[in-house]
Amino acid sequence: MAGIINAIGNANQVGINLETIVPNASVQNVTETFIMLFGYIVGALGAYALYLSGRQTIRARSAEMFFVGGIAFL
Repeated sequence: MAGIINAIGNANQVGINLETIVPNASVQNVTETFIMLFGYIVGALGAYALYLSGRQTIRARSAEMFFVGGIAFL
């Protein structure tokens, strides 16, 4: 799936599909930047949910939900 999104995002750049490793440092476009940002945010939310699952000592059900949700996000 990521390869398809990458191909669609880079389809308008001339000559990018001719090289395996692109020697230009400014190849990342705005779409890829937001995809990476979204991945970082989801990962941080997963880590925070795991943290909350360790803090939740009163309600075991909430701790289990935070733990499962944190693992799913990570």
